[in-house]
Amino acid sequence: MNHKKKLLELRNYINYIDKKILILLSNRKKITIKIIKEKIINNIPIQDKKREKEILKKLFHMGKKYFLSQNYIEKIFKNIIQESVITQKKIKNQYMTKNIFKIPQFSILGPQGSYSHIAMIKYAKKKFKYFNIKTYLRFQKIFQSINNKTSNFAIIPIENTYSGFIHETYNLLCLSKLHIIDELNIPIQHYFMTNQFTDLKNIKIIYSHPQPFEQCSKFIKKFNHLTIKYTNSTSDAIKKIIQNHNIYSSAIGNKENIKIYKLKEIKKNITNQIHNSTRFLVLKNKNIEKFKTDISKIICIININKKIELINQILFIFNTNQLNILKIELKSNNHNNMLENTIYIEIQTYLSLDNMLKIFTKFKKQKILFKILGYCL
Repeated sequence: MNHKKKLLELRNYINYIDKKILILLSNRKKITIKIIKEKIINNIPIQDKKREKEILKKLFHMGKKYFLSQNYIEKIFKNIIQESVITQKKIKNQYMTKNIFKIPQFSILGPQGSYSHIAMIKYAKKKFKYFNIKTYLRFQKIFQSINNKTSNFAIIPIENTYSGFIHETYNLLCLSKLHIIDELNIPIQHYFMTNQFTDLKNIKIIYSHPQPFEQCSKFIKKFNHLTIKYTNSTSDAIKKIIQNHNIYSSAIGNKENIKIYKLKEIKKNITNQIHNSTRFLVLKNKNIEKFKTDISKIICIININKKIELINQILFIFNTNQLNILKIELKSNNHNNMLENTIYIEIQTYLSLDNMLKIFTKFKKQKILFKILGYCL
């Protein structure tokens, strides 16, 4: 009878240990969930094979102290690690489809190091603790990402102090349902750069986005023997010259490109204009029918349908209501009948919400077609 009692005691102790193991495994899973959140935020891959090997090696060494065989430890912990990977993949898939952690997603043109990337980081760090980045090669794809709700925000360049409006983004903005919610200015300092091992005499090609070529036209004239190749972004140009250790190519980019890709600076600040900057707009898929009370600027377009006489009528409405026009441009688009002729206007407002709505009601009564693109705080 005593041996049965002893056996029962031992089995109860094993049951107690098994319960402890389950609790520890549960705690491990909770930490795994926290880890995957950090991985998603920082765009880190789920599996790290090198780390898994290091973990098993340490466990094999510890196991010797407790008289546990390597084969036994490997069977147990490979299953535990695999379960952790499965859990993380499942959570990441949920996040990608439902965005369950509510981390804001930003869409930009070009990869890390592009001016859009620099603008996005500057804006996002002021507003959010965590954020994700989606990069695209075309402006149209950026707009689509917000419309499809795969991203929350877009950062797009709209105007450069030297080369003026970026027509492609302006046209997309006019035709889209996205709204401006903020703006920021980024100083533009273009650099002429090559690979570390490239001599200037070997260079035959220069890569960059069309905008930098326009902004650096005086510098480019000094190298008129070089073949100009256009790319989707300045960062895309950098990829061209680092690809296959290209010794015959150069690029126009920014200081971040030099740091990130460890390139050689041939000449800095090559822009035509010393104080050069680009204005970026922050876009969101958001209803802005009702104005906020703390806005300082409203941006809108007015379709004048090729009736130039409407301009005076519109200006009269603004002036009589003491609205300060910060910027006004007549934009013509012969390639798109939907836009025809439009007036782009930025208005500084000191008026109340009710008074602003009354002004836009006057436009409606006079059958003036207008669209509010957004506002800036």
